[in-house]
Amino acid sequence: NTVYVSTAPTLSPTPHLFRSTDGGATFQNITGLLPNRYYMQVKANPRNDSILYLAVGGFGSNHIYKSTNKG
Repeated sequence: NTVYVSTAPTLSPTPHLFRSTDGGATFQNITGLLPNRYYMQVKANPRNDSILYLAVGGFGSNHIYKSTNKG
């Protein structure tokens, strides 16, 4: 029942990444210190849902981010 969604920086000054553990009824902001880039894709490890990968678009380095605590 965990859902991840993000916003695009075109509607707000910075993008945000959110997690819901109740099927979308409520969301928690898990953006933290992520860069001001487009969040292209988010994937949870199917064998360990504590591991999360986020691909971001844009220039510079660090286009793939990994979390080991669900974000």
